[in-house]
Amino acid sequence: MHTVQVKNIIINKGIPKICVPFIGKIREEIEEELKESQKHNIDIIEWRIDCFEHFYNEEEVLDILKKIYCGINEKVLLVTFRTLQEGGVTEIDQNDYVELYETLISSGCVDMIDLEFSIDRNLLKRLIQTAHKANVKVVVSHHNFQTTLLNDIIKKKLVDMQNMDADIVKIAVMPHSRNDVLNFMNTIYEVQQTQMKCPVVGIAMGEVGEISRICGEYYKSAMTFASMKNQSAPGQIFVDELFSLMTKLHTYIG
Repeated sequence: MHTVQVKNIIINKGIPKICVPFIGKIREEIEEELKESQKHNIDIIEWRIDCFEHFYNEEEVLDILKKIYCGINEKVLLVTFRTLQEGGVTEIDQNDYVELYETLISSGCVDMIDLEFSIDRNLLKRLIQTAHKANVKVVVSHHNFQTTLLNDIIKKKLVDMQNMDADIVKIAVMPHSRNDVLNFMNTIYEVQQTQMKCPVVGIAMGEVGEISRICGEYYKSAMTFASMKNQSAPGQIFVDELFSLMTKLHTYIG
């Protein structure tokens, strides 16, 4: 099984790593999230910059970024600007998207970045190369908030994302039935066994997909996302409850 190490965290080994997003709109809310995060079992903090009202203010973004990075201790910091098309809060021009990420990468205060597979391929490749030169790991992601995808399409999308030189690939879909969820998890397991050379994160969103956030170790999904207070995506489970459930499941998987 292929793993990725960031700081002391080994992704795709043992229990899936728990990531909790910071989704505060203003500095004070983000500072409160930072304080709250110290109370929970969290491996990765994701700063969702698209939720921040002043994301366009480079000086303020860098100031908050440094405060988060220095305040999370040994936790890994993943930074994400989720676009409106893939479930984010704010729209952004692709050139501004690239400029923002290049600023974040050069700050020295980022461990991982999330880049959407939907952006221009040349720009995506440029950002991945820039990140790797700075020793920043890259998650390439795709989100579909309407439906699940056909199994072959899921597999092809994951392989295509991997071929962009991603360190980790992530796909999140919206199931409408238990059968959708079971098919999705089985597809993630199959593609991991046969075609992938990097960790895969597969999430079925919404209430019907909640089980996928718990049993990722069973179908070989490397990370899962939880909430502290407010959800950043439908179906997220409270972090302490998720940690307890995953730990119990791990004893059976062994």
